[in-house]
Amino acid sequence: MIDTYSKFYYGFTILSANKYLDFDEGAGALVAEVVPGTYTLEDLAQAVEDALNEAGSFQYTVTTNRASRLLTIASTGPTDYLAATGTNVALGASVFPTLGYPATDVFNSTSFVSSTAIGSVYSPQYKLQDYIDQQDSRKNREATLSKSASGKVEIQSFGTDRFFEFSIKFATNIFQPSGGPIVNNQNGITNLRAFMQWLMDKNYIEFMPDASAPNAYYRLVLESAAGSSDGMGYKLQEQYARGLTGYWETGVLTFRIIED
Repeated sequence: MIDTYSKFYYGFTILSANKYLDFDEGAGALVAEVVPGTYTLEDLAQAVEDALNEAGSFQYTVTTNRASRLLTIASTGPTDYLAATGTNVALGASVFPTLGYPATDVFNSTSFVSSTAIGSVYSPQYKLQDYIDQQDSRKNREATLSKSASGKVEIQSFGTDRFFEFSIKFATNIFQPSGGPIVNNQNGITNLRAFMQWLMDKNYIEFMPDASAPNAYYRLVLESAAGSSDGMGYKLQEQYARGLTGYWETGVLTFRIIED
């Protein structure tokens, strides 16, 4: 059982066409290349940090404000960030907009904070149902079982996988009164479909069991869903059986925690 409303961060994508970050440490223009791919918020920050450290001479650290989904790039020396005049900005290949930075050059900076929240948030309109916490759903990873002639049983595995299970119910565009158990969202169904599409492509997400505590999160990937035992599809159902036309549910979703 879970007594809080939850939320998910997802939708962080770097493309080959917009992976470049133009900057200058004082000796001429440099270009950092962020590896294209899909990321979680924290993984994207790490990818940007790695790209800057590979291209530059200063030491760079990229951190996130998890409540606002803003990035901060810190450096050990004054750096110019060429978000307006960089070569790749002119070519339309700059990563700055994807990272939430405006098209404005910043000079002699040792701390460069973005101004626009990045990625997407999915907030279920109702508390998660059919909830099983990761403490109560575990499985030996790639385990093999053998039995000796004496009857002794041995298990060989490569760690333990942990899982969350829950269903998302009462997704709707129908107006909900303030203070009710279902949160009002005129795009509720559209938002759920976009979230499920991201999941079925096996992209990672960040799950916050308590939406008001964004620093307590898990990195997850969809393991299975209603209509898809391998998690590469989904089936949303309108809740006709309950007499709730216009309200949709996912069925039970199983997520595996991505271990570092």
